Amino acid sequence: MVHVSFAGTPFVMSDHVNHMACDTEDSPAGFNTPYWEFAAVERTNPVTNLRYLDISNAKVLNLDLPVSSKMNTDVGKLRSTLLARGDHHATYHDIADDNHNNYTTRIAPRS
Repeated sequence: MVHVSFAGTPFVMSDHVNHMACDTEDSPAGFNTPYWEFAAVERTNPVTNLRYLDISNAKVLNLDLPVSSKMNTDVGKLRSTLLARGDHHATYHDIADDNHNNYTTRIAPRS
């Protein structure tokens, strides 16, 4: 019997597989965001009456967690690729205008 989990979510079980998909609508930069198909919810926009796929609770990885050996969030090729690419197209303003010290608080926090 085979049971495989990916980032804490059942991926391969003895009787079925949970599929991953990629969404580009969730990212302002058009980047692919991997999500679990089974956890995505189809919703209707109350203003436009258009249907859309809500992946807010279906993302494969939570990239808001700090990178940490203790939390086991410092492993994985997919996680490292998504963290390295970022969440937007960077410019020099990301460094020059970093009033919130994003680098020292989120990227390289001191222990």
